[in-house]
Parts: sequence; C-alpha cells; structure tokens
Amino acid sequence: MVKMGNGKGLCISHIGSASLSSATHSTSLRLNDLLLVPDITKNLLSVSKFSRDNNVFFIFYPHSGYVVHQDTKQVLLQGTLKDGLYTFPSLKSSSHYSANSLSFTGNNATINLWHQRFGHCHFKSLKQILSSCNISVKPDLRFCAACARAKCHQFPYPTILTAYIAPFQLVYTDIWGPASVPASNGAIYYEFFS
Repeated sequence: MVKMGNGKGLCISHIGSASLSSATHSTSLRLNDLLLVPDITKNLLSVSKFSRDNNVFFIFYPHSGYVVHQDTKQVLLQGTLKDGLYTFPSLKSSSHYSANSLSFTGNNATINLWHQRFGHCHFKSLKQILSSCNISVKPDLRFCAACARAKCHQFPYPTILTAYIAPFQLVYTDIWGPASVPASNGAIYYEFFS
C-alpha cells in the first residue's frame, strides 16, 4: 500500500526493477524496488533512493533539473518543470512499464527480505501470505537480528571479574532528574540508594 498526500492508500500490484538509458545512452540507470501502482496518475521517483542506487546527484533550478553522475560530473538526464513537478522528456517513451516488462523480485527474494517488507511479520504468517499470492521464496536463515533486539527486555550486563567481599564496596543507585523546580540547595538531580 502506498499512502498518498491526501491520506488515501493505493494498492501495489507488483514490485520489480527496470533500467533506463541516459541522455548520452552510454550509461544505464537502474530503478530498483519499482512499485507498480495501477491507480496512481503520475510516475514518481524517490530522489534519495535513485541517487544512492545509481551514484548520481540532482541539481534543481526554477525551470529545469539535471541528473549528474557523482564521479564524472556528466549530465545524464535533463528535465523541465511542469505543473510543479520535474519531468524528463527523454524518458517519456520508457516511463510507463507494463507488468510484463518488469523483472519481478518475488521469485528472487528471500524469506528474510519479505519479512522486512511486511514490517517484520512472523515467519509462519508470512509463509501463508506468500503462498496465497503464489510467490515462492528462496530458503533463508529465518533469523532477524532486529526482531531479537526488539523483543529483549534489556541487554545483557557485561561480565565483571571483580569480587566484592565487604559492605559498600559496590553500591547501586538510581538517579532522577533534571527536576523542573530546583531543591532549596539548588540541586536538580536526586540519587536513590538501594
């Protein structure tokens, strides 16, 4: 589901990837994790993701925009501002991708990747969802470090090799503060001994 600016959600029918020719046709630009949303009226591009995937940066002027290669500083795409959006006329013929022209990631993705895409869904439920959509996945480790960290009540304490044999050699305290109103002596933190 893609959430629009007006709060409405639009369904994603496919996820895939595609490649585009630059203005010079010497460089191929990748569109990874491309979402096919049938009900959307414009083709939109994530500038940060496109920049990261293709080693490029964007330059925006009041009436034009450019995609420039990070290393060579060569202009790969030139666009113009139209109705508040930057458009790239050189891509018009290749900017509408049908489902057949996409290389879908469903069959290439691992169960861990789908687990992340579905917001860290339980693996058993995830398998049911994928099988109901006729999506087969590669076997994987099925261990998610993020889920393990999120389920921890606290991180383990480090191993301490020092032995304490007398009272008050080791004292545990809690500190509270800062207080919005200082104490009569000006203190804004309080220490509690257990």
